[in-house]
Amino acid sequence: MRKFIFLTPEGSTQTPTGDDIENLQVLGIAEGVDEKVAFRKLAKENDFLFNAGYEDILGIELKSEKRYSFSFSKI
Repeated sequence: MRKFIFLTPEGSTQTPTGDDIENLQVLGIAEGVDEKVAFRKLAKENDFLFNAGYEDILGIELKSEKRYSFSFSKI
């Protein structure tokens, strides 16, 4: 199975200091044989997304599950 992350530029978020910021929000991660199957699985498992108003959704295949941690204070 292939793994995909689904993101949207819609909605609003704030920085830790309370300032509004434009960025992408993660809607979720799902697996499937392709992006369409993974998206359907994400929607089925998170039915609240249907009524949340998101229309502009990006799906990106994840090639690795390797994670890296960063902090601006440690640059």
